Amino acid sequence: MKRERSSIYGTALLTWGAFTVLLVPITHSQPVATSGIAEPAPIIEYKRISPSETYVAGFGGYTFEGALSNVDVGGVSRPDRNLADSVVYGGKLGHFFGDRLDWLGVEMEAYNTTPHVEQRDQTPGSHLRVTTLAFNLIGRLNFACELKTERTETRAEKQPGPGATERKVSYETRYEREFCRLQPYGGVGLGVFFANLSNIDGGNISSSDNAVPGLNLLGGVRYFFTERVGLFGEYKYNQATFDFGNGAGFASIKADYHNSHFVGGLSYHF
Repeated sequence: MKRERSSIYGTALLTWGAFTVLLVPITHSQPVATSGIAEPAPIIEYKRISPSETYVAGFGGYTFEGALSNVDVGGVSRPDRNLADSVVYGGKLGHFFGDRLDWLGVEMEAYNTTPHVEQRDQTPGSHLRVTTLAFNLIGRLNFACELKTERTETRAEKQPGPGATERKVSYETRYEREFCRLQPYGGVGLGVFFANLSNIDGGNISSSDNAVPGLNLLGGVRYFFTERVGLFGEYKYNQATFDFGNGAGFASIKADYHNSHFVGGLSYHF
């Protein structure tokens, strides 16, 4: 038996008896393909939520069509007296409940106006200042609504895969809320009135009636320019009974107070 080895252009011949084998050198390693399991796309879940909402607001406007009715001066009935138109200004702090009661809210507001008592025939007018602190129950409707993502939560879980393997499954939960740009609303509440009457009968005489309970009604429309800032217009109506009591130089004055206000303002919601 004879064994020979020769090199031809980088190859080798190996002879073993009658057999010749061509040897080809391997100059670099080749990648070996392996099978793998691709990670699945996240599973997305949607949940609708109705979070609570708090707001602050400032407003200003016009007081009009006011009157004092059922006027009683020292036990003597007198004609009704008209009240002058006036500027009104104030602020609000409110809160709407969440979940199924997202249409219902509570509100506290305070505002000031000076609807002076107008002169009637030969009876001189008087200066009147009324400050109102009101506690309202508010209901609203929602229009021009769209869904907004409030927040997103992710989590991962291991689940059995093919054979004895495991795979990671990702979950993404998107919490969505309804944002409505146009919101008509109405409310009713307890008004606590602080009234001061001065320049009575044209003299330097004044009297006050404080913490008088009464009625505060309101209705309006709010439009949101952004998710946080809204512009609103609102009508208010007040009713209360004032008793200015006996003072130096004048008899007791009792009257029913009625007044209307139209205001506009800006609100910030958070």
